[in-house]
Amino acid sequence: MLRVFPPRFWWQERSILSTCLMPLGWCFGMASMLSQRLHKVQQAPHPVLCIGNAVVGGSGKTPLAIALNHLLRRKGYRPVFLTRGYGGKYHQPCRVDLAHHTAIDVGDEALLLARHAPTWVGGNRATSAMRARHDGDCYIMDDGMQHPSLKRDITLLAINPHQGVGNHAIMPAGPLREPWAYALAKTQAIVMVEQKKNKKKPPLPPLLHHVTKKPLPIFRATATLDDTQLKNKGSRPLIAFAAIAPPHNFFEMIQDATPSPIIAHYAYPDHAVLTKKQLDLMLNDATQKKATLVTTEKDFVRLPRAYQSSIMPVALRLHIHQEDALLDFVLSSLAQL
Repeated sequence: MLRVFPPRFWWQERSILSTCLMPLGWCFGMASMLSQRLHKVQQAPHPVLCIGNAVVGGSGKTPLAIALNHLLRRKGYRPVFLTRGYGGKYHQPCRVDLAHHTAIDVGDEALLLARHAPTWVGGNRATSAMRARHDGDCYIMDDGMQHPSLKRDITLLAINPHQGVGNHAIMPAGPLREPWAYALAKTQAIVMVEQKKNKKKPPLPPLLHHVTKKPLPIFRATATLDDTQLKNKGSRPLIAFAAIAPPHNFFEMIQDATPSPIIAHYAYPDHAVLTKKQLDLMLNDATQKKATLVTTEKDFVRLPRAYQSSIMPVALRLHIHQEDALLDFVLSSLAQL
């Protein structure tokens, strides 16, 4: 599967190329809306909490899903994760088994989710929900905002406030997956997931200013690194690699978390499956420079097991600033169903 970086003009305010592609974006947006409106929507056996994204790429959806799972479990709920299994080969409903499945089978995000709660992958989330009905009493659907087959009871829109929604255009003219107004119409609350540590509080992206005129709560969260392993690694320098979107955030977070310098970094497209040649190149570089090779937990689960012992994974954790307020919002919404 071809993996490419998002084009730079997606994040530029004005671009000739974006303007030329605008008609294709309008067509894509109309097709997306029609598909969602005409698709038969099924009711799940339990309430569905959807974590969505309006743009292509990472916005902290999976860490947010994991954090909400822990919050709900503290209140006695038993969430089940539903996900497409992006990058995996299983299209029929399947419960993730950490002892047998790999990222090639179910995708990297499903493996991360399955460490915290029962997780089902499959192209049709409604079918997965029916198969998973005995595994819990509510569902957390990771990246399901544009998935029309399953009725969403609560939708939280995750946004990276540092990148916002790019040039405000729809693919391929910009990063939006669907018209922005249509995405907001399906949203009950917004979670601004900052991807950087110890940074000044960013302003709301331009297209979010008018959101405050609607009854949409806006919560803030910060993604941080679990730096336990970094602190225990000694004084060796670091070589970091990442195949997430955007990868430079991980490099900055690593540098913030440890005094050891990052002497080299390797950035790959989101969800890229690295080849033996690429892995050997980085390992040889680390050996020659007497450095520790580190990557994200999400990238680590995609690695062949033969390479995992030579690479240090660094886990991402999400700190929700208004944790009680967000939990109260979710619980009150569930109580109204």
